This record gives sequence, structure tokens and C-alpha cells, in this order.
Amino acid sequence: MIKKEYYVISILIMVMVLIMFQSLGVATSLFQQEDQNVYTKQTTLYENSAMTNYEVTDQENIAIYDTNDSYIKDWAIENKMTYHMYENITDMLQSKAELLIIDPKELSQKDYDELYDLKLDGKVLVFTNLPAESYLKNDKVKALLGIEAYKGKKEIHYIKVYDGFFIGQETHYQEDVDLVIPYVSLKSGYKVFMDGYLDKEADIKNEEMPPIFWRSYVHEGLVYVMNNDFMEDNTIGRGILTGICNDYMPYHLYPVVNAKAMVLVNFPMISNENQEALEKRYSRSSISLMRDVVYPQLISIMDQIEMKGTFLFSSRLDYTQTTPIDEDALSFYMTHLNREGAEFGLSGIQRSSLSLKEKLSQDLNIFQKQYPHYAFHVFAAGTQTQAQLNALSNQFQDLKTFFVPDQFSERLFGFLDKKSLFIRSNWTMNQYTYVDDLKLKSLFTSLGMLNMTVDMKNLIYPESDKDDWTVLSKDMSRFASTYLKPYQSFDHTLLSETDQRIRRFLAMDMTHKRVDQSIEVSIKGFEEEAYFILNLHNETIEDCDHATFEEVDDGVYLIHAKEASFTIHVKEATS
Repeated sequence: MIKKEYYVISILIMVMVLIMFQSLGVATSLFQQEDQNVYTKQTTLYENSAMTNYEVTDQENIAIYDTNDSYIKDWAIENKMTYHMYENITDMLQSKAELLIIDPKELSQKDYDELYDLKLDGKVLVFTNLPAESYLKNDKVKALLGIEAYKGKKEIHYIKVYDGFFIGQETHYQEDVDLVIPYVSLKSGYKVFMDGYLDKEADIKNEEMPPIFWRSYVHEGLVYVMNNDFMEDNTIGRGILTGICNDYMPYHLYPVVNAKAMVLVNFPMISNENQEALEKRYSRSSISLMRDVVYPQLISIMDQIEMKGTFLFSSRLDYTQTTPIDEDALSFYMTHLNREGAEFGLSGIQRSSLSLKEKLSQDLNIFQKQYPHYAFHVFAAGTQTQAQLNALSNQFQDLKTFFVPDQFSERLFGFLDKKSLFIRSNWTMNQYTYVDDLKLKSLFTSLGMLNMTVDMKNLIYPESDKDDWTVLSKDMSRFASTYLKPYQSFDHTLLSETDQRIRRFLAMDMTHKRVDQSIEVSIKGFEEEAYFILNLHNETIEDCDHATFEEVDDGVYLIHAKEASFTIHVKEATS
């Protein structure tokens, strides 16, 4: 016979188990609220003051001469350093700035004479490219640039990027390299960060390799020289300028976004299109291809790198077609992607010529028929102009993040208006050349961020075998498992989370000072958290007050600040 107290205990255990299962069901139900965007959050809009108050007329940190590359100004702002643009060398040489960035395209012999006569006394000169060939035969110009001799133009097919300049390991590029550059030898006392081979099979000494990017000592100062047009690219240029600061500064602390986002455009799509071509290629309809083949493999690849995705919905690509909408397919994606922690947005890309207003009206009617309370915050732009996106932002108040193509702006991100931010796509999954790898290194070195784009449009309407899912999925898997590996310390984010981090990044300002073995940092405009990279020479971080840290490369640390003031304690590195 069961004793009374055992009976009571048994009843209590049964009740507790029942409550636990009910709670689990409620929690699961809350997490999977398909009718609501669980990432809806009141976004701090921020006034755009941080993008306008760094240009000064004196006491600037950076002096810039005659360059049309607006990214250099943006780079200075992102690093929270003041700058001034100069129209002539004479005025620039009166600047008290430590860093002088010079585009040599418009320099005259008189300008070079003035630069040669300048006593740098600790200043740093950066030449974003080599001057015209005629100047490379001038002794003063060669001496200023650290060149011993000019040997004419040479073709190179192999590039080596040395360890320690960009975040990421030493890299050798052998494929797709076809450059013609001035072949120069350097005076003693130089350091080369990037060079090439005349013949990748030849056994030549390091000092005989054509230098592409180097540093020399001139007049008690440092001169960095780029022997190519790499710095005309606003992504690679950012990485190189950041690497220069990392190289010459005793320590370099600068803010970063810290966000890796994967954006899948025109996915999901819930109508059958291009039926004959897809049946021939895959023996499937477009809906079956996406749901039964593409989706499981996508999730598997994303799981490899523990990444969530931002999926930008389009009901169809060709709005002249009248094939029925598959509401069950939409329900499938909503259920499964919510479980994966994904977010939904809208795509403005199509193959037809329907007005954007009508396209979005059709898509929203279809979506909101099943999910009337779901709020979209992210929109993928196609060929729309800034004026069109501004109008869209005003029309749809929930939209706050506009994902734009590379050609939309020279800037990587910025404000459309006081409410909405544009974020430029800076990576596509269907290509990978040595230039793309330099961009990848530069994005993480300068900003700690990456926006990966996978557009499913060409999967449904393939233009070549490169658009086949077998090829694309292999490229994605290789990129995720290999090329992203050096940057695994940076956070995986949804695009709406990247948006929030960019807003905080733009709005904040910072000051820091070295006191013995400590770096004291103060943040103005701090909200919740901030991220920084610290580059050290022959030192390591011992501890942080009010912040955490992780080493992302040798002597390079990602700092997560949790308060507006924090302190980094460093110590001498042990070999």
C-alpha cells in the first residue's frame, strides 16, 4: 500500500512535469510566432551628425590632397579622425597632420620638389599610386618614393601578400593575375607588404621581385607607396589605409561594425516559372527545386558556419505570368525559417517591368493574406534610384534597411533619410578572384563586416552552367568553410542586426590615451555595446575592465565594450 506522503509526492511530480511540458509548448509557440517578425525592435534613428563633423580647417589628423575618392573621407570618419582636403601641395605641407594621403595623378615637378625638400620629422606620407612613367626617371622623385631604379613595365602573373598587414594569413595569388606594373628596385631600408613574380615558376630572390606595395624611410619619416590602382577601389583602399595605421602607430585602436550577414535575395519564391528549362536541367519545377533541393542544402551550409539568414521574399520574378501562387510553400518556409532564427524582407528585383509600387502591392497582398501582422523591415533594391528609395521609405514606415547593389553608391553604407539606412552588398557568392580576396581581407581589416549576397534569380533563369545549383552550392560551401575561416571571430548577424550596429557605429565618437601599461577609452554616444579592433606591436592584452576581448590574428584583438568607458591592460609579449 502506497503511503500518503508518497502519493502526494507522486502527484506533485506529475503536476510539475505537466507544467514543464506546457511551458515548453508556450515557449515554442512564442518563438515560432509566424504572424509576427520576432526581430521587430524600436530602432534608435540617430541624427547623422557623425558623418559631417570630422572635416576641419586646422589641427586635422589627416591631410588629403586632390583625390576624388570620397571613401578616404568616409574612412577617416569611420575611424573617428578629423581630416581636411587640400587643393595644392604648398598648403598641404603647412598642415600639422601626422598622416598625409596623396593622389599623385595631378602632381607637378614643382610639387615633387616641395615634397622632397619637406622634413617629415615623424610624418607619414601615403602615395595611392605611382606617378607617370616620366617622373620615375627623376632622381628626386625616386628618392622620395624609396626607389633605386626604374626598369620599365613588366607583366606579372603571381602576387604575394605578406602576413601581418591585413587580418588573415599570408596569401599567394596565382589564378586570374594579369597585371602590368612599373618594375622598380628599392633603396635599402624598405619593407614590402605585397609583391609579384615575373614568372611564378622562376626561382628569384625576394629583392628582385617587383614590389607592389612598400614602405620606405625618407627624411626621418615614413613613405608608403602603392604601385598599382588597388587603392582606387573603395573597399581595398580602406583595408590598405587601415593596415598602414596598424603598421606605423605604436598601437591602433579603431571602431568596427563586427557583423557578417548572409542575404538571400528572391528567396523564397512561391510560383512556378521557367518550367521547361528547369524540368530539363533538374527534372523539377521551380517550387520543388527551391523547397526540396536548395533549401535543405542552404540550411546545411549555414549551419556549418553557425549563420542565420535574411531571406528577401518575392512571390515571383516574372509578373507577366499568371501561374498560381503556392500558399502551402509560403507556409512551409515561414514555419521552418522561423525555427532557424531567420528574418524575412522584401525584394524589389524582378524580370518584368511592373512598377515597384504594383510589385510590392502584389507581394504584400499575398504574404499578408496568411500573415496579416508581419512587419517587413528589410528591402532589397534593384535598379531603383535614391529618390525612389526615399519615396518607398516614406510610403512604408516599417522599412528601415535598404540593401542596395554595388553600383548604388561609392559608400558602403549611409542614411537615406532620418529613418532609413542603406547597406551596400559587398560580396556575391558566384565569383572569387584574387581581387575579391583582397576585398574580403580589407572589409574585415577596416570594418570587421561582410554582407554576403546570394541572388536566386539566375538559378531560376540560368544564363550559363555557372548558374547551376550544383556549382553555386559548391562555391558557397567552399567559401563558408575555407575563405571565411580566418574571420570566424566576427559575429554572424541578420541584416537588421547589422543595421543596428552600423547606426551605433556611425553615431559614436571616441577618445583614448595610453597610461603606462593601460589604454583608457571613453565613448561618446554609447548605446548598449560597441566594438573595436586593437592592433599591438610586441604586446598582448592581459585583461580588460568593462569589456571583453578575443584575439583574431597575431597581435590583433576584437574588443567588445559593454560600458561607455573601459580600460585595456597590456603586457609585453613573450616569444
